[in-house]
Amino acid sequence: MKQNHFFELKSNGDPSKETSIRYRSHFNGGRFIYGTGVKIYPELWDKINQKPIKDKGIIREYKTQIPNLDSLLTNIEIRLNNITNEVDGYLSNCKFNSQAINERDLKNRLNANIKQSENTIKESPKKLKKEINGEKIDKNFICDYLIAFIYEIRNGSRTIATGKSKGNRYTLGTIKNYSGLLVQLKSFEYSKNQKLKWTDLSITFYNDFLLFGNTNKLSKNFIGRLIKQLKVISQASMDENIHTNNIFRDRRFETLSERVMNIALTEQELESLYNLDLPIDSNLNLIRDLFLVGCYTAQRWSDYSKLTETNIHDNKIILIQQKGKEKIIIPIKPNLKTILNKYPNGFPKIAEQTFNIKIKEIGEKAGFTNLVQIKKTKGGITEVNEYPKYELISSHTARRTGATLMFKDNIPALAIMKFTGHKTESSFMKYIMIDEEENAKLLENHHYFNS
Repeated sequence: MKQNHFFELKSNGDPSKETSIRYRSHFNGGRFIYGTGVKIYPELWDKINQKPIKDKGIIREYKTQIPNLDSLLTNIEIRLNNITNEVDGYLSNCKFNSQAINERDLKNRLNANIKQSENTIKESPKKLKKEINGEKIDKNFICDYLIAFIYEIRNGSRTIATGKSKGNRYTLGTIKNYSGLLVQLKSFEYSKNQKLKWTDLSITFYNDFLLFGNTNKLSKNFIGRLIKQLKVISQASMDENIHTNNIFRDRRFETLSERVMNIALTEQELESLYNLDLPIDSNLNLIRDLFLVGCYTAQRWSDYSKLTETNIHDNKIILIQQKGKEKIIIPIKPNLKTILNKYPNGFPKIAEQTFNIKIKEIGEKAGFTNLVQIKKTKGGITEVNEYPKYELISSHTARRTGATLMFKDNIPALAIMKFTGHKTESSFMKYIMIDEEENAKLLENHHYFNS
């Protein structure tokens, strides 16, 4: 009789956090449970087929933060298949040799043959903690230092060291970014068959790392973010007297960036979205409403998705921004008030990745199909491609839309910055999405052109 194998998530709670995958089977009249040693975001898990999903839309959204997601999901699936094969092999041996099934022996076999496998993910968070607390972490190695750094910012033992946020804990988004740096550095080390020390940092390393990023089709801004984070931990480790290599301060060790070409909705498009008929029994209404709240407040997803009645006082929204911890006070527009009244207990929790997929679907239903040209450097090659506007809409489009429409309605930039939390006008102006034609129309009625 064929043995039944089951894989399940330890928790389906917070969609923004990875959760462990557990193996379960039944024999000896009882239940056998084994920790696979791998984690996955709940949205990337197919409950029915009990393996990573194949949905290209969801995977594409997650790949903006985890560029090598395809290989990670493949590795997870390999590990799960290896577990079922090992269990089947053990049970067959027991039957052939007329031996009783011993759960401890099976676990030992799985630990020896699965968790040491080079074909699967190499370390679980539990194992990382043992290395951090034991003698295996050597902070002279860059990735070892970074593992300890991430562990410390996760548990709060390391806080922000400088600036206005000094003493505050790192945000979840920042922790994810450093985890992404660790993934890329590990991949780079693998490609070089080398474990990097701080003394290995050089301009040659810098150029090799850029080549690695371009070869793997990483965007210019993503590579730039990795370099920026590497420079941060290089400075932190030097401050801790771990090394004296300050090559990361060299002007040639440059943090790359390019102006991202983004979009904002027009006033007419926003009104169309507000009045759009959507199925009552779907979550599209919630996603549309959430997006509009972001537009009407010009806040980040981390702030506008978490608004509740406790943020509303005298027809104003009062909140402390998650990033920067600035106190923000925003007057409530009539349309915004109507939406907020629909959710007196706050908005139901929804993963940002799901939101980003569904808001594109809503944008298509609203008819935002005009083609937009986007220039982007990826893999070291700059390309200009055309996309239907709805494909470019995301959670952050709401913030840009709000700031842009306020600016076009002649609200002073400094006043809008009090809403958005921007510290400088130059950084704020990057959010204003006005093309040449719109700029000319805004200037037509200016005193200078009428005198």
